[in-house]
Amino acid sequence: MENKILDKLNTWQAVEDKLNLSLLTVDKRGILKEKLRFFDDIMGRFNGTPNAEEQTALRMMRRERSHISKQLYPNPFIRFIRSLANRFVVQNITIASSLLQEQNKQILEGYVKQLGFGSLAEKVREQISKGHLQFSVSTSSYINDKERIDHELLFSTNSSGLYQMDGYKSRLMNETKPGEIREHFFNRESGTTITANEAVNLLSGRAIEKAGVWQKFDLNDKDQHGNFRMKKFDSQYGYDIEKVLKNLPLKEGQVHNNFKSLLRNLKQGNREHVTFIHQGNETKYFIQADPQFKSLQIFDEGDKKVSLAQAVANKQAQVKQMAVVADDNRKSKLRRTRHIY
Repeated sequence: MENKILDKLNTWQAVEDKLNLSLLTVDKRGILKEKLRFFDDIMGRFNGTPNAEEQTALRMMRRERSHISKQLYPNPFIRFIRSLANRFVVQNITIASSLLQEQNKQILEGYVKQLGFGSLAEKVREQISKGHLQFSVSTSSYINDKERIDHELLFSTNSSGLYQMDGYKSRLMNETKPGEIREHFFNRESGTTITANEAVNLLSGRAIEKAGVWQKFDLNDKDQHGNFRMKKFDSQYGYDIEKVLKNLPLKEGQVHNNFKSLLRNLKQGNREHVTFIHQGNETKYFIQADPQFKSLQIFDEGDKKVSLAQAVANKQAQVKQMAVVADDNRKSKLRRTRHIY
């Protein structure tokens, strides 16, 4: 089990050794006073730690602190007064540390929820309470009857002892293609916040829009860390998805709120179910953004890719076929009627 107190004591010891070596006239009394302040800070911040090794370290620090205090202040009365003041200082540090840790938990929980991992928020809080230097939490779910997505969120402590989320690793697996596993580490330091839903869409080969820039994984190219390289198409590239949508004969385009919702979902990389209208006839299709070719990809309900011309022509063909079938049925019924008479 990690011992953060021991790490900090080792750091202090290194500093103390450097001071003793570098100073021509070593102010040992000054160093001991600084050491007491350091001990007070550590005891205040880690008071009540659940880590057994850290509890042992605190007990050793208290004994050493008592020894140093006797060296600095031989007078028992002065030492008693300073002891009372010290308790007040440590208590204040403990309170401030507890408030800071609670704030740290709330910030991390909020960030985890913002990313779309709300179901893991309580697990994150539980892991923080255990006091590990690093930890991870995981989740797994099916996005359809064939594909499963696994997410692993990674956390660590910074130089201030507070927790931060380093990023998360996502892995998309298709049970019909067991050898084809797509995985990527979404690093928080990249400067772009990618949500869980957007991660799934990127690994599925779809494009997302962030801060006016369209992004899409190059699924045939990885960097030295095994992550997919990103293709980016900024506003200068000239892809205007709203304009493309408005040129389609969409039923959703006739209602403002429906159109805005469709636009927002497509920018998140979703494949959306829409209704094409042509000459009063309606046909259901799926569409997704295609910034590279400044267009949209269209799929029928059997997941077969079709062009816009085909989408409209298919409906016309369906209407003609239905008319032919209806006419054949009418003629067949008429012949049966004549035969009866």
